[in-house]
Amino acid sequence: MLDVKLSRLLSLNASQWWLVLTTAMLIPVYWLGVRSGVYRPTDWPLGAAGDARPLGEREEVVHIGALVNATARHMPWPVTCLVRSLVLVSQLRRRKIASRLRIGVRMAGGEFKAHAWVEHGAVPVNDRADIAQEFLPIDGALPGRAFSSP
Repeated sequence: MLDVKLSRLLSLNASQWWLVLTTAMLIPVYWLGVRSGVYRPTDWPLGAAGDARPLGEREEVVHIGALVNATARHMPWPVTCLVRSLVLVSQLRRRKIASRLRIGVRMAGGEFKAHAWVEHGAVPVNDRADIAQEFLPIDGALPGRAFSSP
């Protein structure tokens, strides 16, 4: 198992290594920003930005999402779907790839649940293709008052 992970790591090219390193640096920044309230929900990139690349290049986008997910899994603390998705949007937009942060909600056993993922061309990049069937996506901007106590 360790040999497989090591061989995958060693097979990365320079740009992929850079992506892993910058992701490892961005995760704590976004994690602290979200936890401290410095990076508020009204700042989240819910709309598309960047020049949309042709969907034929989806393999590259999916590969970037997989590298961000893998890096997040190997952090010394749990990385939430929101932080992972914010980092992925940042990485994609840095490469001028249009992306959209999606926040979805659902009720499960009387408990409110929320989940975040990233879409490129209306298709999830860092999650299951059918995630929008499980979590109802919130469309539009999230008002800051939605996250404050009454």
